[in-house]
Amino acid sequence: MVAREPVAQRPRGHAAEPQVPRRTSGGNSTEDAPPDGGARNKKVYKVYTLSPFLVARIFL
Repeated sequence: MVAREPVAQRPRGHAAEPQVPRRTSGGNSTEDAPPDGGARNKKVYKVYTLSPFLVARIFL
């Protein structure tokens, strides 16, 4: 069940991505949009990397 919690965060990440293209309409904000999207993706990866260790510790 714990492993399914990070999966539930995936839709939130995808929902945040559509907001990035909207920022592109600003002009200069287009340069700020890609790094933000990359940072959000990195956060998602961190959650997936930590989840296995947390699950392993719980079972161990």
